[in-house]
Amino acid sequence: MYSTYLGGSGDDIGRGIAVDSAGNAYIAGETYSANFPPKDSIQPYGGGDDAFVTKLNASGSQLIYSTFLGGPTNDSASAIAVDSSGIAYETGNTNGSFPTRSGAYQFSSGGANDAFVVKISADGHAPLLYSSYIGGSGNDYGGSIAADDIGNVYVSGITESSNFPTTSGVFQPNFAGGWRDAYVTKISTTNTSPNYSTYLGGTASDGPDGLAIDSLGYAYIKGWTTSNNFPVHSSVSSSAYQQLKNGGQDAFVSKINPSGSALVYSTYLGGTLEEHGSGIILDSTGHAYITGFTCSLNFPSSSSIQPFYGGGAYDAFVTKLDVDGTALVDTTYLGGSSDDQANGIAIDTSGNIYVAGGTSSADFKVKNAYQSNNAGGSRDAFITKMQLDAITILSFKISPSSVVGGKSAIGTVTLSKPVPMNGFVVYLVSSDPTIVSVPYSVPVPVGASSVSFPILTNPVAATTKVPITATFDGSSKTTPITVTAASLYSLAFQLTSVIGGNTELGTVKLNGAAPDGGAVVFLSSSNPAVFSVPSSVTTSAGAISNTFNGTAYPISVDTVVTVTANYPGNGLPKTTKVTVKAPVIKSFTITPSTVQGGIQNSMGTIMLTGVAPAGGIVVPLTSSDTSAATVPASVTVLAGNNTVDFTITSQAVVIQKRPVITATSTVIKAIILTVNP
Repeated sequence: MYSTYLGGSGDDIGRGIAVDSAGNAYIAGETYSANFPPKDSIQPYGGGDDAFVTKLNASGSQLIYSTFLGGPTNDSASAIAVDSSGIAYETGNTNGSFPTRSGAYQFSSGGANDAFVVKISADGHAPLLYSSYIGGSGNDYGGSIAADDIGNVYVSGITESSNFPTTSGVFQPNFAGGWRDAYVTKISTTNTSPNYSTYLGGTASDGPDGLAIDSLGYAYIKGWTTSNNFPVHSSVSSSAYQQLKNGGQDAFVSKINPSGSALVYSTYLGGTLEEHGSGIILDSTGHAYITGFTCSLNFPSSSSIQPFYGGGAYDAFVTKLDVDGTALVDTTYLGGSSDDQANGIAIDTSGNIYVAGGTSSADFKVKNAYQSNNAGGSRDAFITKMQLDAITILSFKISPSSVVGGKSAIGTVTLSKPVPMNGFVVYLVSSDPTIVSVPYSVPVPVGASSVSFPILTNPVAATTKVPITATFDGSSKTTPITVTAASLYSLAFQLTSVIGGNTELGTVKLNGAAPDGGAVVFLSSSNPAVFSVPSSVTTSAGAISNTFNGTAYPISVDTVVTVTANYPGNGLPKTTKVTVKAPVIKSFTITPSTVQGGIQNSMGTIMLTGVAPAGGIVVPLTSSDTSAATVPASVTVLAGNNTVDFTITSQAVVIQKRPVITATSTVIKAIILTVNP
């Protein structure tokens, strides 16, 4: 659409660019040209190497403003950002005498090189809206800048100063050591107070090369580190994706909370050789995309775009980090058999990733290319559009989908593809953990595309549907489990028959645990005069059964009684039958069993299996030889008793006789009495 030179008679270098919603381009860099094209310049050429900011209209046909920035020594801009109002923010470094404004965070140079931050109105008119040094007594450089819509500007860069100005309450207030640390400073350009300023680094050298801010004010820093103790961190139960440095120099990615008081996550990223970064961007869901180049053959790569190192001294890489910094969603090499380097990254509203850089490879991967071949020379530029496929939740199933409270189920989350490496985690939330509990998270093994976990439930008084949500790297699925109240499962007695006057143990059982407050099961008998039961029995909370005693009353005729158990609103009633039996003769004894006829009598004793009912039980008696012994025609076991005695009268005999004495009450009992002369 347009292409234009921008410069004067000396050397001019553009180092940063930003675009506003109207298509106007903002270019930041450095110039040695006293005749660099000005337009409403805020200041004249300062001398030496000056920073500049130029705003071009959307067609590229004219300057909206163009200004020098700097003092008489060297000043260079490295990055520029623009907010929704068209206000531009620029950072870089200065040797001193840089123009500051009232309200600045730091009015004077700390020594050597300092970083600077400036804020320029949308029309570029003087004066500067904000201008400040940032630095200590050593060398400090402004590398990246970002702005939000409420007047805060974020600057990251490198500091060699042990007294770099930090603020209280930040997560790293002190220089960690080594040659240099990264720093991140957040300044409100609407007042004089800094929001936060912190070091970020370990005991060797560390430097940032990318900065991004999300809509909530979280800062994402991409950089490089040679420190073995660079601060790694994760605010979730899982660990940071890569906790240890793998090579001489690894990349790092860190996320800082809006107050600068804590790292949300921080992780190494690299293989056994060296990694260099060049950019970081965010999507709307909080995923960070990182690009740069790697010399490592074992840099993590999982994507079908290019899973293996292409060759040469280094390949470009593109990595998508999950929202918690605990796993890589997808990551790929990008390069051919020679040297390939990514220098810039962008994202569109559809989630397409654009990577620009340089390649020396004749076999760099191309597709739908404007230019299919390397045109010659040692290096060509490249631009690649790709989409790193996020692993999403394909399905979330619970088996069984309905359980009785107190019992368990199994949840299974299936992903859209196997996970390529360690660190992938499914997070779980129950909408009502008092009823249904799930693990906080479950790790997904390398190469697996699904993971299962236990679902535990508690007893409930009424059927309840509880949704469970599984989340994996921003994708979520919710599946309900139905927890039912325990219902009546069975009613049983130890024996199905009982003799009147005795008790029998009964048991009611639920198909699950009783809820808080217990389960009240109501009991009834079809003939309580014959067999009675309690009106109810309560199963304690958490228990599945309880016992009770049924009482059988003395009767003269066997009777079948139906007992019913009912747990209202929780299943159908259960019934069982109990036969209450009339007492019969249990034993019949004669004492003595040998007598002298006519002189001695014997005593007979009858014992029943149970007590006699009202009116008693009549037991008929007989003697097989009344000439030897006589008995009453019958005896009566009185109500409430189970024994009766009677007299057996012997007769005089001339020879020994053995009459049979018989007692009959449903069953027959007979005993021989010996009668001697």
